[in-house]
Order: sequence, then structure tokens, then C-alpha cells
Amino acid sequence: MLNPGLVFGDFYGHGSSFPVSYTHLRAHEKKLTIYRHGEYDKRLHLLPQSAYELFSQAKKLKDELGPVEAIYVSPVIRALQSAAVIQLVMQAETFKRRPQLADYNAAIMRPFAEEFAEDVRLNHPGAEHILWVTHEPNIHALFCKDIYMGESFTVQAEAWNDIFKTDRREITT
Repeated sequence: MLNPGLVFGDFYGHGSSFPVSYTHLRAHEKKLTIYRHGEYDKRLHLLPQSAYELFSQAKKLKDELGPVEAIYVSPVIRALQSAAVIQLVMQAETFKRRPQLADYNAAIMRPFAEEFAEDVRLNHPGAEHILWVTHEPNIHALFCKDIYMGESFTVQAEAWNDIFKTDRREITT
């Protein structure tokens, strides 16, 4: 039985089995938490156990870093369902579907990263923490990081336009 007080890197045994901690992130820096959608069935719907794990992770994230100001999500059903579970905990004021975060859009991720930074500057000027729910190819294209379904990591930098610059950001798990 999974202890609801602990959040594990990957419930399905693919990755680490140690609890995830966000306490080493620095205050007053911009934080972008990236979630890969949860595990899904052959109809491409989120599995109940994966929803439970996403909920537990989001609760721990909120307890340690506070709520997020906005959630940007792929329009693909498994990502939307994953984001809806996270939204139950985070209660972000803004929930934005972004086609650029859909499967296999890795080639357009660099221009989207610039557009994202500008969108945050204009629509969320005081935002400290934003969350994405997307797919592995997009995560790898922007961050050269591979994570399993249902896992997340947080990127921090002094400014939103620095989040995507490898020499000006810090990636934490």
C-alpha cells in the first residue's frame, strides 16, 4: 500500500523509489514544474492508480512550493485528465490548453518556449510558479531530460526567459 504522505518518483517501478523532495528550490526564483502525463489504458484514458499518484505528488508539491498560478496542458486526453487531477490540488486560476504541448511537437518547442515566456510576462506578470503537463518528446527537446509517465521535475531561474537557457537555469527533481 502506498503511503499517501510520501511521493515516489515512479509508482510503476520504472524509475526511482525514493521520495521526491522540492525543499532545495530557492525562494523568489521563477519555477516551472514539468509533468509527463500519467499512465493510461488502451483507450488512452488515465489509469486510476496513476491519478492517485499524480494527486499525491501535486499535494506534496503544493505543500512545499505553494500553489501554481497557471497550468499549461497538451490537448491530448491523457494529458488533460492528468492536468485535471493536478488542478484539484493546485487550484490554479488559469488552465490553458496549448496544442504545442501535444505529442510529437518537439520540433516546434523552441519557438513555443519563447512564446510561453512572453505569455507569462503579459498574462501572469507576478507569477512565481507555473506548471506544464506534456509528453516525453517535448520534455526531451527542451530539457534533454527523460522521465517516465506520471513523473515531474522543476526548473528554476531568475527570470521566465531564462528557464530555457541551459546556462541560466537549474533543474531539480
